[in-house]
Amino acid sequence: MQFQPENFRFEESLGYLVGKLRGLMQLALEEEVADLGISAAQAIVLMRIQLYPGLPAAKLCRFSGYDTGAMTRMLDKLEDKGLVARQRSAADRRVVELELTVAGSELCARLPERFCRIGNVLMEDMDPEEVATLKGLLRRTLDKAEQAFARQVAQSEGETE
Repeated sequence: MQFQPENFRFEESLGYLVGKLRGLMQLALEEEVADLGISAAQAIVLMRIQLYPGLPAAKLCRFSGYDTGAMTRMLDKLEDKGLVARQRSAADRRVVELELTVAGSELCARLPERFCRIGNVLMEDMDPEEVATLKGLLRRTLDKAEQAFARQVAQSEGETE
């Protein structure tokens, strides 16, 4: 076992390190997308909707770590800006599916350059093999988390969307 309570240091824990990195990347992204009239959180939500067209709003909420009220407010803003459309699922009227509008797709096309600038700053001192190793380790850790917490994921997936 890698981690032991007797020598646990919060500032060295995986959660702390990943969380701090995420926070710093989100701050950088706020600056990168400010001229587009969206927030970093909105940019991430738009990219997720682009990646998973028809994604149910409830599932997006769970993936993003927002409560339903916060996600509803964010989707309201994105819809008001003409970037996202919500519609009821034909298969289950309780489910609200999300799609990008044409304007949302056009805006998303401008985001990869901004995400890449941040990634390039973070990785500038690493060679390509180190970057590949880091990404591989992160993917393995994510896969393990999904397996280890499959019951919780399945329970959240079974909830009404």
